[in-house]
Amino acid sequence: MMLQCTLTPVDTWFFREARSHDAVGVGQLDSIFPPPASTVAGALRTLLGDLLGINWQEFKEGQGKHQDLLGDGEHLGAFRLAELRLCVGGEAVYPAPQDLLRHQTLAGQEETTTYHRLSIGDPLRCDLGEVRLPEMQAPAGSKPLDNHYITQKGLNTWLAGGIPDEATLIPQKELLAIEPRLGIGRDNTRGRVKDGLLYQTRHLRSTGEKDWHLEVLIDGLDEMLLSRLPTTSSIRLGGEGREAAVKFALLQPTAPAADLAADDSAQGITLLLTSPARFNPESELSWCLPGFVPVQNSAGLTTHWQGELAGVALKLIAAVLPRPLRLGGWDQKKRQPKPLASLNAPGGLYYCQKLDDSLPSLAEIQAIQAQAYGEATAWGYGRLQVGWWK
Repeated sequence: MMLQCTLTPVDTWFFREARSHDAVGVGQLDSIFPPPASTVAGALRTLLGDLLGINWQEFKEGQGKHQDLLGDGEHLGAFRLAELRLCVGGEAVYPAPQDLLRHQTLAGQEETTTYHRLSIGDPLRCDLGEVRLPEMQAPAGSKPLDNHYITQKGLNTWLAGGIPDEATLIPQKELLAIEPRLGIGRDNTRGRVKDGLLYQTRHLRSTGEKDWHLEVLIDGLDEMLLSRLPTTSSIRLGGEGREAAVKFALLQPTAPAADLAADDSAQGITLLLTSPARFNPESELSWCLPGFVPVQNSAGLTTHWQGELAGVALKLIAAVLPRPLRLGGWDQKKRQPKPLASLNAPGGLYYCQKLDDSLPSLAEIQAIQAQAYGEATAWGYGRLQVGWWK
């Protein structure tokens, strides 16, 4: 069985960005959203440990019970975070694909909005080699949909090669409002403030316009623990330990469906990253799909990258990627900040073709999106959705 955890904010939430308070040029620290998987996993592991009666001091020293079940902040045990997703109106939503552009024009008192998609151009010589780069066929001034989400209906349209309706696109500002906060550092032993420790943060508060929550799917828990779980509970989540209401439910694991009809007019497939990913850390190909290697022509110029996903041999022709996602955090065990990590951000796209130039079958598409890729898949990283590249 898989455990479904529904997290709903009771107060403001704050999930600190990677910069530190004392970094040069930092005025206010923003909150990232959705929260890092390590933050959510840590809060839920703490709740499960409390329900199991764990002595946390012994657990910290590696002597307590259930080490193999809950693991630690770096290496999870049997506990696996299969997926962390945002749900709006009871339906899962996904980061808007990076190739979607919006163009707005104002004529008199009326504003007109149109949506477009990037296309992949002919090979050009650049610093990457002789490769195909994205081109904008949209009107000048069109912008990508940063901080937007797409519903399943809109995603199905996009996966089929179309342009989703505006009603299927949800701006994050409809879900969350920014709430600036001013804080001071306190010396509790002396009953006074600490000199120089004045800081500003930007918390997130639900706007109340739409009903939303975070949904966490957890795998690897034994039946004994699942039977002891309450229906509802609460946890302290993120910076300053703000409260979140928790609901538990048991689900039967199911493979993700490939809601994609065959299309002989497609050039290949588009892979949409729906969760953060660590594909090739410590490598100059950290942006690339895991295990893919550059292929060069007779002039020594890279023309594409080649590799395998779920046993399907592919060549990577082009990519449209947002800025890397920078994550840090606090190591409770070592009592020190975690090293900064750069992750491939959700919404990124990879345009691929099979090595034999045929189109993947629906069974191959199903196999590709049934798995997670790269490192740290136990944290829910590396999930892909497959669509047609037209």
